[in-house]
Amino acid sequence: MKYTSIEQSRELIGLGLDPSTADMDHYKKKDGWVTLPRKQISYGGFQIIPCWSLDALLDLMPKPMEYQGSLCYPELDLFSHKIYYMVGGASYLIIGGMDNLDAAYNTVVWLIKNKCIGSNK
Repeated sequence: MKYTSIEQSRELIGLGLDPSTADMDHYKKKDGWVTLPRKQISYGGFQIIPCWSLDALLDLMPKPMEYQGSLCYPELDLFSHKIYYMVGGASYLIIGGMDNLDAAYNTVVWLIKNKCIGSNK
């Protein structure tokens, strides 16, 4: 399973994304980082950074959302690694990435920065 990197997770949290929406955690141990589903181990003595799987990122996206006066519906293209927000069958907003998780991450960052989804900031 893929999930946001430590750097991506820190950026999402820095943008004000609620960490409780994460479905995974990066745990720092003596010999490096391990990633597990949320609350799989006790928190004592570990540095923890919440992180998001592709499913968790997709769940954050408004379905549909209003943007610049149009009602848009998201679609993930698994083959081109892009997320399209569609209006009446036409692409309105296209955000891509190196893979599907990266495309979803880039889309969530864009949505937060453009106040299309809430943040704590």
